[in-house]
Amino acid sequence: MRLLNNSNSVGSRLKSERERLGLTQAGFAKKIEVGRLSVMRYEIGDRCPNADYLIECEKIGVDIYFVLSGSKSEEKIDFQCMRKAVGLMLEMIRDLGDSADARVMTTALIHFYRSILNDQSQRNIEAESKRIVLTSID
Repeated sequence: MRLLNNSNSVGSRLKSERERLGLTQAGFAKKIEVGRLSVMRYEIGDRCPNADYLIECEKIGVDIYFVLSGSKSEEKIDFQCMRKAVGLMLEMIRDLGDSADARVMTTALIHFYRSILNDQSQRNIEAESKRIVLTSID
């Protein structure tokens, strides 16, 4: 499945961050220990990066909040919180099955992360994830 890649996509923002760091695709790939082809596929939108990839990107200075949301932020990502958000997202992917798409997953991940950061109860977050699943299926 080819994902749409425009100036508002995760792939284009990954490319923007790589260029901001002054790295070629090969140099970036070497720093995060993946193949150059993987970097290229994420940037052009052929593949959607997983949490492990994004964590490695963050370690070398990529603004992951910007990559996921499109907004620059001074805040640092709380990785314990992000792991919880990714766990909820993975549950949602299992529930959605074949109807899951990258736009819904990205929106859900950002929402889950912000909800956890805002100290909402786990129950409210789980209820919201079920609402997103039901909305996505319709």
